Amino acid sequence: MIYYLRYINILKDLRNDNSSLDLLPVSALILNEIAVREMQENPMTVSDVMGLTKLASSATLHRKFSQMLNDEWVTTSFQNNNRRTKYIQLTMKSKSYYELKGKAMKKALRLASSRNKVKNFR
Repeated sequence: MIYYLRYINILKDLRNDNSSLDLLPVSALILNEIAVREMQENPMTVSDVMGLTKLASSATLHRKFSQMLNDEWVTTSFQNNNRRTKYIQLTMKSKSYYELKGKAMKKALRLASSRNKVKNFR
């Protein structure tokens, strides 16, 4: 538990330095779904996002996704000649968000391993 709480605290400090990367909880969950699918090289469509009803109601998903587009967390595009399906991509802003989270995680792990070394040394 202490490692995760350290991570949360470090992340909070890093976010204070870069408040433009604040994201509301439901939006963060939606972005996580989009990011994982992009990492798997299986990009989500707008319809896929609207189907994430385990995260929120359809109306909330629509509102949050529209806000994410307006705030430039994600962008949409068509692929090939298919003009009916919009695919979602992460933007530089959302990639920076994950870089920030990654830095916080690395720092928390470094702190944990350095404290373990000191404990084992005693």
